[in-house]
Amino acid sequence: LDLEALTPGRLKVRVVDAAGNPVAKAGMSLVGEGAPDIGNQTDETGLIEFEVPPGPFLLFVRAKNLGVYRADIKITPNETTEVQAVLG
Repeated sequence: LDLEALTPGRLKVRVVDAAGNPVAKAGMSLVGEGAPDIGNQTDETGLIEFEVPPGPFLLFVRAKNLGVYRADIKITPNETTEVQAVLG
C-alpha cells in the first residue's frame, strides 16, 4: 500500500481577467482519475482552494462572458499547486 499515493495535495486557483482584476463566482471542474466534484466557485478575490488526490488532472475554469481556461496540472501529495487562470 502506497500511503503517499493516498495523501492529498492542495490546489489553489486564482482567476483574473485580461486586465488582472479578480473574477468572482468563476466555476471550475477537474477531469481525471479520482477527481473530486468541485461545486464551489471563486470568492470575491477570485480565489478558490481545496484538497485534491495526487495525480494528473485537466483543470477547466469558466466565467460568464469571459470564456474558458484550460490547463494540465499535476497534484503532488502534501504540496500546494498554484494556478493563475486568466480569462477573457
